Amino acid sequence: MKRVWIVALALSGVLAACDDDGTTVDAGEVEDSGRASDAGPNDDAGPITCGAGETRCDDSCVDTSTNRENCGACGTVCAAGEACVSGMCELACPSGQEACGATCHDTMSDTNHCGACGTACGAGERCNAGACELSCPTGQVLCGSFCSDPMSDPGNCGACGTACGAGEVCSAGSCATSCAPGTTDCAGACVDTTTSPGNCGACGNVCAGDAGALGLCVAGACRTVCDVGTGDCNADLGVTGGDGCETMTATDVMNCGACGIACSLPNASPGCAMGACTVTMCSMGFGDCDLMPGNGCEVDVTSDVANCGACGTACGAGEFCNGGACEAPVAEDCGSAFVLSSGMNTVNWVATASDYLTTTPACVATGTSTGPDLVLQYTATLNGQLTWTLDKPDSTRWAVVVSDAACGTLTPELDCVSEFSGTALTGTIPVTTGTTYYFYVTDTTSGTNPLSNPLMIDIAEAVPVGDDCSNSVVLSAGPNTVNWVAAGADYLSSPLSCTTQALDGPDVVLEYTATGNGVLTWTLDKPTSQRWAVVVSDAACGTVSPEIQCVTDFSPAVLTSSFPVTMGTTYYFYVTDTTSGSGPLDNPLTIDINEFVPPCSPGAMGVVGTTVARIPTTAASFTEYYVELDGSPTGFTYFGGQSELYRVPTGGGALEDVEALAAIGTTQLGYTMLIAGNDIFTVDQSTTSTTGRLWRISSDGGATWIAGGEDYASFATAPNDDFRGAASDGTSVFLITQDTIETEIWSVPLGAAVLPAPATLLHTIPNDSCTGLAVDSTWFYTACTGASPDELIRVNRTTGAVEVLDTSITLSSTHNMLRVDDTTGDGVADVVYTSAATERAYYTCGLGGTTFTAELTNWGTGTSNYGLGFLDGATPVLWGYDDDTQELISIQ
Repeated sequence: MKRVWIVALALSGVLAACDDDGTTVDAGEVEDSGRASDAGPNDDAGPITCGAGETRCDDSCVDTSTNRENCGACGTVCAAGEACVSGMCELACPSGQEACGATCHDTMSDTNHCGACGTACGAGERCNAGACELSCPTGQVLCGSFCSDPMSDPGNCGACGTACGAGEVCSAGSCATSCAPGTTDCAGACVDTTTSPGNCGACGNVCAGDAGALGLCVAGACRTVCDVGTGDCNADLGVTGGDGCETMTATDVMNCGACGIACSLPNASPGCAMGACTVTMCSMGFGDCDLMPGNGCEVDVTSDVANCGACGTACGAGEFCNGGACEAPVAEDCGSAFVLSSGMNTVNWVATASDYLTTTPACVATGTSTGPDLVLQYTATLNGQLTWTLDKPDSTRWAVVVSDAACGTLTPELDCVSEFSGTALTGTIPVTTGTTYYFYVTDTTSGTNPLSNPLMIDIAEAVPVGDDCSNSVVLSAGPNTVNWVAAGADYLSSPLSCTTQALDGPDVVLEYTATGNGVLTWTLDKPTSQRWAVVVSDAACGTVSPEIQCVTDFSPAVLTSSFPVTMGTTYYFYVTDTTSGSGPLDNPLTIDINEFVPPCSPGAMGVVGTTVARIPTTAASFTEYYVELDGSPTGFTYFGGQSELYRVPTGGGALEDVEALAAIGTTQLGYTMLIAGNDIFTVDQSTTSTTGRLWRISSDGGATWIAGGEDYASFATAPNDDFRGAASDGTSVFLITQDTIETEIWSVPLGAAVLPAPATLLHTIPNDSCTGLAVDSTWFYTACTGASPDELIRVNRTTGAVEVLDTSITLSSTHNMLRVDDTTGDGVADVVYTSAATERAYYTCGLGGTTFTAELTNWGTGTSNYGLGFLDGATPVLWGYDDDTQELISIQ
């Protein structure tokens, strides 16, 4: 059942209640529904997010418990005269009126509800002070229980009870012997039959009234006219069975003053009193401060400083009206900057103006600043680092600028952070004890949520850890968890020797002091598809030159390397992020340190040394895939790719174009070649054929050439992919396929009398995407990228059994070269050399027990270079090629 609200007409101001979240709309600010979405591929426009206690209806946020146009639910509109109370439309009557059914009535004057709802007065009666009484037409007076015209009634001539004598008539209020001209004697009453309702047109012709209506005589004819304050709005006046003047136009909000005039007032529930529209109840948060019903409740008392909370309640100088309460400014400008403290801060701000961020901050990718810029301040309590986190709605772009300049001066900026997605903005700045830092916070037009009120901002100070040499992190052997606190890039600058990518963020400084003479292996966990870099040096902290190593990689989940160490020496690790990838350095970092005495080391125990020499060639620029030597220090070094093949004398000399000399081309060339004694072979990159895979281009060590090459091998069935590795044991040529399912190793006899010689499938192994091939008396060696991590393996020549030798090298999915060296002369390799595509050579030893792998050396950071040749003389030498500079690389 509906409740009835009676509101005094004099009470036009209504105290405004704050929304649940306390949010107010800034004066002059575009409402959320009017926000423009960002243009371009990074369109930030997001869904409207309404505050607590509000519901989104179309493009607006409303309180459905009080909103007349959306009462209880979107689109539910209260009727005229109704208010929305607790989500229900309820009749609201003006003061002095009472609800009778679904409409308001004045029971003191309403003939249909006289004295009480449903009490109707009879025909010809009116309601006076809540009681029905006879209603006399104009010119008549009530004499007892009937109406009399004292100007013509001979029984009440001139006044009630004054009767004329026999033979007299009442004319113009006096007894006379005859009627005055223009009047007619009707039973002693001198009347004007053109206007007399009791003698209309002729004596005795009475004009009858109706409910709420009077019978009148006009020009000698009867008419029924509604009484003052009533109306025949259903047009049945005078019709038999009609209800007469059924509508109280004095109080009916749908027919106020006259039929068909409905009351509708802005921000108000309208009523009707004395035939005029009036304010019955102001909508929540509004007031009728000018007492002019025509414009409804015209003042927003939640924000009007002249009418704050109620009409006539003015705020003091400099105060704001915030949620219907006068408040001093908070975070409006430098004079009212909000003072932050360590920990979580709740900022109930009172501000309207944009004082300092008058242009959109540079870190705002899309949108422009809108609304006030809030000013917050924090004074550092230590020398270190400050991390701040500001909560925000998702799909909304705010911006924060931080500066340590005088308040109001935003340059130089220490931080500028803006983000659309996510529920927080955060940043980190270095701080100094006693220095005050100012935070300027603004909303933008990107997204639909204004700045929250209150704002929630967390402040955390921390002493630097790993920021520079004064607070470097001391590592220990084994796993280390490094919770670092660093902000500055103190020692590393772009570009590093191992990457051309720009550096991003701080360089974290770690240190380790060796406990013995040996090798240190380190492994740093990192996200995949993110390029970090580590520079290691044993120079004084902060001096990164000379480098022991510079290590970087993008794809794998670790960075790892090894280097020789000396007991008591301190080694510094400088760790940094780059702009390649989207994630910063992890915090904490996880780095594992393993110090041990290796089974071999560069330049000792038969391992090649680390001296790198560059030998210029006159070769044209091309992509190199292999380097091969004929085994003699006075012989030739060959290098080539899929369409070029060159050689130069190993001891130095002129470049020769083997491709031209042997009249070969892409049909005979691919990812590898092989020299087996005096036979020189090339390997085509075909993936389907049973012939044309292995070509002999010389049988006398390159003294002469076989024009176009000899097709040396035939295959009963086509190998499952192209060959990307070749090796020989002096009696056979071995070839390895790079298949994504499994790897095949094939054998072709050397010195075959009839060509093409039949090839034999020796082994099919489960490892896939294997490239590069080396062989000794017992094993095949290859590098496979099909597993994770990459694997350096060996395969038993007899059984095909697979052993994994190493998983620390980041291999190439295109081509890897392997060489083996039997330093003890027992027929089994003691050292494996591997070159991936990163212009680096690695060595692996300890093959008879615990294997050890480390980087031997590197010769650049340019494009991929794949080849690795080996000359096993008195002093073993590895040979590579740098196709960025067209130089041969000698490593010994």
